[in-house]
Order: sequence, then structure tokens, then C-alpha cells
Amino acid sequence: MRGIRLPLGLLLILSIVFIECSARKTAPTSPKPSPKASGISQSVSSVNSPGSHPENSVQSKVLVSLQPDDYVIQVLDTNLDIDQLDEQIIVFKKKNDPEDRIQILVVDFDTVRNTYIPVWIGKTLATNNRNFTLYTADILGDHVPEIICMGRNNKGEQTLDIFRKTLPPQGLGLYYTSIFSLSSNGSIEIQEQPRSEAYRLLQKNDPSFLIYVFTRDPESSNFMDLIKYTYYWNQRELRYVLGGQEKVPGQIQAEKQLAELFAKDAEAFEQFLSGPWYRISTDAKNPPVNLQQEMVHFDPLSRRIVFYNKEMQEILVWRSSYRTIYRGLYINAHNEAIPSIQKQISISVLGMDTVELQVRSIDDTWSSTYKKLSKELQNLYISSRTPKVSLSPIQLEGTFKNELGTELSFQGTSFVLVEKEKRYNGAFIVYSFQDQSILELKALKPNGLLEFLRSYSIVLKEEKKGSQIFRNLTLTPVNVRASKVTVQSGDSLRLFQIIGN
Repeated sequence: MRGIRLPLGLLLILSIVFIECSARKTAPTSPKPSPKASGISQSVSSVNSPGSHPENSVQSKVLVSLQPDDYVIQVLDTNLDIDQLDEQIIVFKKKNDPEDRIQILVVDFDTVRNTYIPVWIGKTLATNNRNFTLYTADILGDHVPEIICMGRNNKGEQTLDIFRKTLPPQGLGLYYTSIFSLSSNGSIEIQEQPRSEAYRLLQKNDPSFLIYVFTRDPESSNFMDLIKYTYYWNQRELRYVLGGQEKVPGQIQAEKQLAELFAKDAEAFEQFLSGPWYRISTDAKNPPVNLQQEMVHFDPLSRRIVFYNKEMQEILVWRSSYRTIYRGLYINAHNEAIPSIQKQISISVLGMDTVELQVRSIDDTWSSTYKKLSKELQNLYISSRTPKVSLSPIQLEGTFKNELGTELSFQGTSFVLVEKEKRYNGAFIVYSFQDQSILELKALKPNGLLEFLRSYSIVLKEEKKGSQIFRNLTLTPVNVRASKVTVQSGDSLRLFQIIGN
């Protein structure tokens, strides 16, 4: 039994079916308030606050006792200095804070007392728990990570707070000072650039990143005309300062629909993104080639985003999103299997069928362009590349097993396979292709990545004996291609199921 190579049109059908099944079978439940009373060691989530989802439980634990009126929103374990132990950043709020502002607490290990202790507290301009993003990155280029906090306030403005490690007043321990703090009714972005090879080898420092603030041009009748403010790192003042501004003319819109989209809210953008998109290169002229490489599926209904290619699948829980006047939409999400892996997706709408995605996680940032996989495009590829494919009338439900200890259980669109003392979980589909019934098993690892993708030709025979029904299932490994189904080397798997008493 081995992995298979699917024909283009068939890959398209099955990938979308698997994505839909995987996303909807774990749809989020209704939110329930769950404020955390501090003062004891407790488990926290990526968003652990009133209105958070119970499924967002994260594996980290708060390492120190907090005040009774503190409740935790987020926890990040990271290395802020050069020692061997990680520090912890706790994002929290005071329950009775009239400003309702989000605060961060840095926790460090005290070697004298042999325990973790709070060493520094900072306030941000953000107030919205669900739209708060915390990460560390060296934006100054001096090999020392800054603490970066992006969020929204009660006015709906975007906020950015950046804290830099400095010498503490007492001379020992970790201490931070604010080097940038701003709220804007437009968009705020850190203009990250690839670091040099000399920087990566610790041979030299690199230039500091710029910070751009985009606002609408009040003197223009075109709502897409913007003003860009550029902030530079000032070494003398030890903070970011405004260095210039310029007008950014909006593109002349060839499509009225695009102009209407930019005038709408975040929910409208979510609906615009809904469905499958395929990755293209900047000079791609042959979509069918790229279709096989990588896809992303946005599902606002189940609050899932699924990245899929030939080798792996990653499911993200879509926590929140908000509009930005420059990019289009900003999404906060986390990995469904490992909630502590948080991701921020910045989306630029380049056309009614084209978007640019910039995806950031704690240790990686990448960007790419995607095109909408329209119904017409799906039908075109399926009809031109693939023989007729349809769902099979064969219904698989319950557990099949054999004398060797192999068990294969089906429920809904999910399966569980136990073989050679290993257990695999995933999604399945049965379809008819070239007068054969084909079973596809797609097993996923706990982190959401692909474990295996197997294809079998199946024969199901039933025999009634008294009040019992004996079902014999024969699975033969096959390779499904655009023009034929080829039997692969390896023994067929024979399983049986007994129904009734």
C-alpha cells in the first residue's frame, strides 16, 4: 500500500471534498464566557477571555501568581535573552480597569530563588481581546528581539505597540521601554525585509525596518486615495519618529465590483474570500500546472482556513478578522491541532479573482499570490482532463476487521484505521471511476499535516445467514490516473463485518 498520484481534475474534486469534510466535522461551538481568576497556576488559551471558544485551550501554563482582578488573554513562551531558559510573556487585563487596556507581563527565571518571577509590566493601546496579536522579532536589526503587540481599540482603530529591551533601573533582569505606540483609523504595517547573509551569520547588524501608517486622503473624493506616513528608527532618541509622508493614488478601478468591495466591512470581505483559491507565481500563464501545487480554502461559516498541497494539509481556526484600508483584510488564526501556533494573515485584494496573502507565524513569514477557483474553472478542468467521476452507491459504515488485527472503522466522512499496532485518523470518500468503485483514505497527523493518502479499488459482498449479515470487503491498492486505474504491487486487504445477532 503506497501513496498515489491523482489526475488533475480528480485531485481538485477530492481535495475540496476532503477540505469541506475536515473543516465542518470540527466546527466551533457557541462561545461561552470563561474569564480566568488569577493567583494560581492555570492553563490558558490563545484567547482565554470572556467570549472565547472552549476549543481554544492551549497547552501553556501561567508560571506566576497574578492579582485576583487579572484575567489572562494569551501566553507566549519565548527566549528574550541569551540564556538557555525561555521567558514567558503573559497578556492580561484588569477586570476593573476603566481604560480596559490590554497589558503584558514579562516573566523570567530567578536562579537565586529557583523560580519564575514577574520582572516587567507594559501597557498597550489595544482593548479588543480577540484581535490582539503578540510576537517577538528583531525589527531594529541588532540581533535583540523586540516585543510587538498589534490590535484594535474600542474605537475600532488599529493599534501597534513595540517594546525594546533596555537596561533596567536596578541594573539586573529584563526591562523594556516603548519605542513605538500609535493608534490609527487606517492601517499600520511593519515593512519587513529579508535579512542579509552577514546578519544571519551574526557578523553584522542590519538596517531597522520601517513602519508605514496609511490613512485615507481627506482632500480626495476617491476613497482609495491614501496618505502614507513613514516612521524611522532614530538612534539618538531611541524611538521611532515620523520621517515623511506622501500621497498614494488609488488604482483606477476597471471593475465596479472591486470598488464596492473596498467600501464594505470585514464580513463582506470574508464572504468574498469564501471558497477555494489556487496559488500562482507572478508570471504564471498556465493555471492547471499550479492547481496541483497548492490551494487555500476559506470557510467563514465553520471559521476554518485550510492550506492544502500534494504533501500536507494545515487547518487553521479563524478567530477574528478586521478591515484595513491598505491591505484589505487582516486575520488572526491558530493551528487547529496545536492552538499555541498562532498565525496572522494579511490579505491584499488585487482583483475580483486575485489576492496576495502574507502569512506570519512565530518563526516564519511568507507571501504568495492566489487566484479564485471559480465554478466555471472547476468545470473546465474536470471536463477537459478527467473522465466522468461520481459518488459511489456503496455505503461504508461501522467497523471491518480481519484475523491479523487490522481494523477499519467508518463513521460519516471519517475513518479510523488500526494496523500493526498503529492508529490513523482522517477522512474518506468512495466514488465511481471507470466502472470501478474507488476508496480514498486521507490520514492526518495530530498537527494537521498529511500522514498518507491511499487509493483502493473496492469490492463489497454481502451474505445473509439467519439473522446475521456477513459483509466481506476487499481493498486492492491502485494508482488512479486521468485515463486509467492501475493495480499496484502489494497484497489486497480483506476485511469482514458481521451485522445482527
